[in-house]
Amino acid sequence: MAASRTAPLPFPATSEPAGSSASDASGTEAFVAVAAPSSSSASAPGSAPVSRAATGSTAPTPSVPLSPVSSVSSLSVVPAGSSVAGTSSSVACDLRKKFRENAHFNSIRYSCGRHPAAPGRVRLRPGPPCLSRRRRNLERATNRCRWRHVTRSWAHRDVCETGAVSSAAPAPRVIAVVGPTAAGKSDLGVFLAQQLGGEVVNADSMQLYRGMDIGTAKLTPEERGGVPHHLLDIWDVTVTASVAEYQRLARARIDALLAEGRWPILVGGSGLYVRGAVDNLEFPGTDPEVRARLEEELALRGPGALHARLAAADPEAARAILPSNGRRIVRALEVIEITGRPFTANLPGHDSVYDTVQIGVDVARPELDERIARRVDRMWDAGLVEEVRALEAQGLREGRTASRALGYQQVLAALAGECTMEEARQETVRATKRFARRQDSWFRRDPRVHWLSGGAADMKELPRLALSLIERPVTA
Repeated sequence: MAASRTAPLPFPATSEPAGSSASDASGTEAFVAVAAPSSSSASAPGSAPVSRAATGSTAPTPSVPLSPVSSVSSLSVVPAGSSVAGTSSSVACDLRKKFRENAHFNSIRYSCGRHPAAPGRVRLRPGPPCLSRRRRNLERATNRCRWRHVTRSWAHRDVCETGAVSSAAPAPRVIAVVGPTAAGKSDLGVFLAQQLGGEVVNADSMQLYRGMDIGTAKLTPEERGGVPHHLLDIWDVTVTASVAEYQRLARARIDALLAEGRWPILVGGSGLYVRGAVDNLEFPGTDPEVRARLEEELALRGPGALHARLAAADPEAARAILPSNGRRIVRALEVIEITGRPFTANLPGHDSVYDTVQIGVDVARPELDERIARRVDRMWDAGLVEEVRALEAQGLREGRTASRALGYQQVLAALAGECTMEEARQETVRATKRFARRQDSWFRRDPRVHWLSGGAADMKELPRLALSLIERPVTA
């Protein structure tokens, strides 16, 4: 049995001699609309077969039904070049008028099905020649869709093989907006949520902490544009961060949004948190005694000695973790001791648990460095030092994770007299630039991330391009 073939509905019909063939500039076949017989002039379902003149094939080709829309009664479509008999000029005029009256036909995609042959046939022009190359590629990709029910999500309509038309919106998917700090992820996430009818789920490990607003560039309620934001301000600064706990909370929220027909928009630059939310990743448990012993050794011998031990036990993990990152070294050695396996054996692969589109916001390094410097200046002007003082009174200095956040760690050092406030400011800029490079390297390793330019020259095009990545045929 021949596979179903779909085609975009072209511009209004024109009457052409039967048996001729036509194609657009891209080689797309023209299609022929077949008016369904009226009760007074119906043809039998077994009327003469239609042949493909373009290929010379004489095999019967069944007519293709179009669904009833508005005042246009049952139509069928067969490929152009078929032998067409009984063309009626009055039917052609009538159908041209109907198609003009129903402009939304141009947004509908039709797929194949069986329909009784009809006496009046009118040739339709192929798809609009003004379509961009991106749109034509989208058209062709949808034509090749193998599913029975087909739609283009931008039109929010679908026509199935049976000819039935529905107005159902495409099923929500998980959208992850990732990339380095200061690239513009938060604003893009809000825009996508507004356009798709979604809600933002935070994937920034430091924005999980209550009261850490200025130094983490957390959006204000006004900047959120009325879009609900989840997993912000859920932990006190004394709580040690747990990716496993975040995974549980994030998936519960994503599942709830999908069940409500909402689009979860995951936004953040914490790579492991993003992977934990959307990928098939299991986190080993912790052992307080093992952790305490390793942390004591870290304090006595320093991170270099522990990194050397990690290199002997798991060379791949040692290459991925900086020798100065004592916290991650301790965690890797803890996992090795608990599980008896290399730490890298527990790292995630590229196996998603959700239908996810990952959009990476890319900014050239010189421009990104300038943005980071300006952002740090704004943070200082907005009162970062006062915010750190207030959080210090709530136990920030004792918090294992929150006290290491960029900006907060440097201000705490200045408040302790270890450096001047200006030195803390300059060190925050340098540390943030290094962190942005590590973020970029992390996300570049994932082939599923679609990178879009977020530079100043491309900022206006970024929202449209992001929507075009999300747009695709879906199954009903």
